[in-house]
Parts: sequence; C-alpha cells; structure tokens
Amino acid sequence: MSRNFARGLHKASASLMQFTGAPLEEMVITNGTIDGPVWIDATKSVCNSIEKSVPEITTAEIQSSKAHFSSNDREDQSLVVTVGLKTNAGTRIGTIHIHQDKTWKFLASREGREGGFAETIARAGIAGFINS
Repeated sequence: MSRNFARGLHKASASLMQFTGAPLEEMVITNGTIDGPVWIDATKSVCNSIEKSVPEITTAEIQSSKAHFSSNDREDQSLVVTVGLKTNAGTRIGTIHIHQDKTWKFLASREGREGGFAETIARAGIAGFINS
C-alpha cells in the first residue's frame, strides 16, 4: 500500500466523532419518523463540525435521544438534544445543547473551562454556535 494512500485512510478515520450513550437511531423512536431524522442530522452535523475544529474532542455521548427543554438554560425556549463532549483522553469537557436548526450552545464543565476548551470553542467560528 502506498504511503500516501495509507496516510489518507488515517486522516479520514481520525476525523469521525465517536458517538456513545443513547444510539442515534433511537431519536427516530423517541421523536417520531418526521422529526427523528432531522435530530439525527443536526446532532451528527454539529458534533462532526466541533471535532473538525477542535480535534482533541473525539467522543459525543448522547445523554438523551428525546428532544426536550433545557433544565440548565431556562432562557432557551427551543427543544434541544443533550450531548456530552469528551476528549481523546476521556475527560468530560462539557455538554452541548443542539437545536433542530443546527444551532447549539456549549455548557463547559470545570475541566472544559480550566482546560481552555470553552474559549477555544467560542473562538473557533464553528457554524451554529450560540455564545451564551
């Protein structure tokens, strides 16, 4: 196998967010056949955009496949899906609330703030980010 081909495979495999927690497909069961696929697309799109911009974030833990109103952000009047973010070392750096329109908010954990992830995400220019 040529070195360039192998390098291309490594690069492609390194750019995919690993999804854990509730299965993505469960979003169709809990949110219906019309809204479920929209939630899956929004979740994949946002998480993969985050991973591309901040490669140290490699795991998205879907904490609830059911769209709900945020209990942490009472001002947000839109339904959200809650996803925890972890680094490749397994450190939980915070939670994101994803909206159906692919806008999202990052709620940093202490490790996320102290590790500089809150600032990095805010400055990364990732599509849909709502600074809160």
